[in-house]
Amino acid sequence: VSGNQRTIIGTTTHLYKINTGTAVDLTGATVPTGATDDHWRFVVFREGTISKVIATNDTNVIQVYNEESGGTFADLTNAPTSARALLILANRLVALHITDTGLKPTRIKWTAVNASTNWPALAVANLSDADDHIIVAMNINRLSAVIYRDKSQWMMTAQTGTDATAFRFEHLNDSPGPLSAACVIPFAKIHYYLARDLRVYRFDGHNSVPVSDPVTQVVYTALSPLAVTLT
Repeated sequence: VSGNQRTIIGTTTHLYKINTGTAVDLTGATVPTGATDDHWRFVVFREGTISKVIATNDTNVIQVYNEESGGTFADLTNAPTSARALLILANRLVALHITDTGLKPTRIKWTAVNASTNWPALAVANLSDADDHIIVAMNINRLSAVIYRDKSQWMMTAQTGTDATAFRFEHLNDSPGPLSAACVIPFAKIHYYLARDLRVYRFDGHNSVPVSDPVTQVVYTALSPLAVTLT
């Protein structure tokens, strides 16, 4: 943020900045009420010379913090009520798996270019299969990202057009999705994730391939109670 390293963390009840080993409370008017499995997701969105930290926990109103002006986190104006995942793609803020006049687990909305509070009415997409919920999305580069869903992976890519046609969506494959947003690890342009079938998958930008077969039985034995709850 502002050219400097910052550590910002979210808990079930607060948002903090770690300043030389001290936790500074940045919680604003909206006090977080998420559960322990409502993971915070953070992105840094640059608007002109201002860097804004945008945060979401899939429960409360999307939050924004502007370090240049100080203060605390605040509700992001005009944004969806809540979102499970956030992205910065082609200088637009993207919210996925949102609450927007009701829970929309396959809906994606995005802002105008370089404008975190400008959410055009037509800048929205609804992915097919209402039962295949969005879990998390991660950048491949500044113009494309992979969307991990319960039962499939999709590519979201920026394209020339209006706000409404700013992105195209491509269904890549039907591999099992990650257990949660916390189960996806980027390494260079490769993603590794622990999937719902308790195997580790490698996503290379096009395909998800299981790579943990030699230890699958060990992992399954260790996590089998979790597997039972997911089936």
